Amino acid sequence: MKKLIGIMLAIATVFCSFGVHTIADETTKDVQSEQLQAVRDYWNAVDYGDWAGWVECFAPSIREGHMQIATDPKYAEEKIGITAVSSAEVLEISPLSNEYASYFYKELHQYYEQEDAVACYKVVLNLVADESSDYFETGKCERVMILVKEDGHWYAGASYPFPQEDSELKSVHGYGFANYIPEPATICVIKKDQRPEIMDFNEYIFLGVCNEIGNYGYKTQAIYANVIAVKMLGWWAVSIKYRSEDGCDVRFGDVSLLTVNRASEANQKTIRSAVNAMDGIRICCIKNGKEKLFNCDINGQEPLIGYQSSGRFWQETSNYLAKNKGYN
Repeated sequence: MKKLIGIMLAIATVFCSFGVHTIADETTKDVQSEQLQAVRDYWNAVDYGDWAGWVECFAPSIREGHMQIATDPKYAEEKIGITAVSSAEVLEISPLSNEYASYFYKELHQYYEQEDAVACYKVVLNLVADESSDYFETGKCERVMILVKEDGHWYAGASYPFPQEDSELKSVHGYGFANYIPEPATICVIKKDQRPEIMDFNEYIFLGVCNEIGNYGYKTQAIYANVIAVKMLGWWAVSIKYRSEDGCDVRFGDVSLLTVNRASEANQKTIRSAVNAMDGIRICCIKNGKEKLFNCDINGQEPLIGYQSSGRFWQETSNYLAKNKGYN
């Protein structure tokens, strides 16, 4: 009888284990299936030129940032950003590690803080794009798709060119290195509630710093630090075509880019002097003997410790260090 009970328990254990694995495997397959469909839906919408449908492919919490492409007919008429793509054939989709879910997309941080709410895929595409586009070219290309989960469903979070081996754009401490390029003369920006426009690079730095910290009375050395932060963010963004889907390099939210300058006339003079003082100065990394650009993530909050060498720039901390610690 004991032997019989032992055999029955062993058989039950096997069946229970088999059942658990089967359920787990099916759940994994269901998740992967939904993720793959999210990728296909995204590029199908691009292929059909269904820009309203394309916006719907993004997670609800971040759709607003792309809504102008669907609601402003000028985007499609002028082939701005992703609307320059007239045909998108998906050739291959393969999973990537989540180190490709780089922190340079601030709007995705809310998902990164959740468990199992992010997934990354490499998508190989055959594109046909308008020759006027600065961001998309006709031919075979590879892109990273960052997917995010919201309310139990998977959506597109962001897409960017798949990093080649020498660029190492994938996440490093959350921020990607990019191949060095000379300082750009111009940068394409989207100011708040505006379409993309080309700005002189120094004017972009000036406007960004004025609207970020212009009237806060920062110490001179802290203003210098903010100039460098805004400069290097834009420089890096141009090098990787950061906001290519939107048809620009940076947009409002990455930096406080407004149609007006909120700094007082006196503070504008101070910041203009700081921009001039920092002309020709840059901050880069050296990796494998090569100079690399990196995303300088600009934050207006006030943590004073724990972020050294993180790639994140804290404005209030810059003034604290200049004022109280004598930092230059």
